[in-house]
Amino acid sequence: MKICFIRQKLFKYLSLAFIVCSVFFINACNDSSKQANNQTKKEISMGVSPGPYNDLFKDAVKPILESEGYKVKLVNFPHLLESDVALSEGSIDLTVAQHTAYMDVFNSQRKANLKPVVHVPSVPAAIFSNKYTSLQQVFAGAKVAIPQDASNAARSYNLLEKAGWIKLKENANPIIVSKNDIAQNIA
Repeated sequence: MKICFIRQKLFKYLSLAFIVCSVFFINACNDSSKQANNQTKKEISMGVSPGPYNDLFKDAVKPILESEGYKVKLVNFPHLLESDVALSEGSIDLTVAQHTAYMDVFNSQRKANLKPVVHVPSVPAAIFSNKYTSLQQVFAGAKVAIPQDASNAARSYNLLEKAGWIKLKENANPIIVSKNDIAQNIA
């Protein structure tokens, strides 16, 4: 399967998920604002960092919120971690770029208490390249980038094992697997 096709399919999947979730997101905002002494907060500060979730928020959810009378202020962060730190410190109202496993690891490591407002389906992990169009074109010794956060790094190591590039230790926990759990570099 070509990597470009995977990227197009992923974008379509994310678009649909965001449009569906935006309805729940708007209702969650409305419900929480009604509970706060019947005062509605008309400005929402949203932490955004590079990635498909944030692009979809800007393109699909933000216009819906604005049509409901909200002013959405986007606060740019170069990394997801920084937006989550800002959220836990209270300098922004929302972020939209983590899955539950990432949030659980963040809460545990930072002694934070982030809570999901809307569950957004995790996107399938994939291998992306600007240079190669199939796994067969990738040569032994090629460099692979792995996410810095523990939960997405674990997903990446599991994906590399599925691709046949590495072998993980038999007793490795797939949820928290790290580079220390690589038993063999096959590729």
